Amino acid sequence: MDEPVINSSIRDLEEFTKSIIWDDLKREFQAWADGLISMYDTLKTTDPEFAAELGRIQGRREAVAYILTLPEVMIDILKEMEESKNDS
Repeated sequence: MDEPVINSSIRDLEEFTKSIIWDDLKREFQAWADGLISMYDTLKTTDPEFAAELGRIQGRREAVAYILTLPEVMIDILKEMEESKNDS
């Protein structure tokens, strides 16, 4: 597997997570996640599309959860890459 390409530095990402832009993005993604919960609450188990729709909602929620952790994941990757270079 190829090494991920992250052009930002650890400091860039740490500053980004403290920024107003990230706060705005998190708020929008959280609103989306809340809307998905509302969609889940309105599903009818008797609907023939229930299982498919439930799967779509769960997939979207997982995607939102991942996006919200992405800066931290990228920081961890960069730290691991730094440690790997130092061990070499």
